[in-house]
Formats: sequence, structure tokens, C-alpha cells
Amino acid sequence: MVNGWSTDSPIKIELDKHRHLVYITIMEGQDLKQWREKTGYSQGQLARILGVDVMTVSRWERGIMQIPSYLKWALAYLELKGGELKPPLKRKRKERR
Repeated sequence: MVNGWSTDSPIKIELDKHRHLVYITIMEGQDLKQWREKTGYSQGQLARILGVDVMTVSRWERGIMQIPSYLKWALAYLELKGGELKPPLKRKRKERR
């Protein structure tokens, strides 16, 4: 932990010693994917809990769409709550014969 923040958190903080400002860097697609895999969320589960389409999560991870700045706060909240907010996985479809 650094200043109360987990070093594994998706939130990265940089301090400007001269201006006493705090900058929070924007999350990259690979950071989101690593966070999602580490915490055990599927793209579908994360999309449902955030209220976005599953393709939006996919596009964020692949760098096609810019990740909104609020997402790092939402992920930090999900980490804080643990798995209690995680929606159940949908059943997989049966294979066609």
C-alpha cells in the first residue's frame, strides 16, 4: 500500500511535488483486461454491472474505444465490495449436433 492505496489497484497516482497536485493516469486496455482476469470477472459480467454492452468492454480492452475516466473509480469500488456485486455467469449454450 502506498498512501492508503493498494499498489495492485487500477488507480495509479502521480504526485507533482512542485504544485502539490495529484494526477490520476488514464487506464489502458491491457490494464482493464488484467484487472478483470485477476478479479474473476468475465467481459459480460463486467458489462452488466457497469450498465454497458459487452462489446463496449471488449473495445475498451482492445484499445478501439477510450476508457472513460470514471471507470477506475468504479473498478476500485467493485474491488472494495469483493464479489458481492458480481452477477452470476449465464449458462452456456448446448452444442448443436
